[in-house]
Amino acid sequence: MGRDQLNTSPADDQFCFVYDLADGAGPEYEALHRQVPPGVQRALSAGGAYDYSIFRRNDLVISVLRAHRGLAAIERATAIEPKQPAWAASLAPLFARTTDENGLPLFAHRVFRLP
Repeated sequence: MGRDQLNTSPADDQFCFVYDLADGAGPEYEALHRQVPPGVQRALSAGGAYDYSIFRRNDLVISVLRAHRGLAAIERATAIEPKQPAWAASLAPLFARTTDENGLPLFAHRVFRLP
């Protein structure tokens, strides 16, 4: 998946991306996600995100997100949320890796789906 796919907007896009947490950061990552700021949640929804789930296995985080208008719309909506910079800053030190060598999210491609 490339940067051009961030800007796509077909209905009901589903995205999966992974992150590597820093050693031992899992409990703090989970604790922070029990308190996602309401403004950040509203911004995600306003950008078209729905059915967003985050899973963790040890230091691997797997995020599955459905989006009505693509990821770029979500990025625009969260960019104007006042609490987003502090939220992102609180998470940043917990990650070992969040992007590939091109600076893109670590997308995972679908291998199978049972509709």
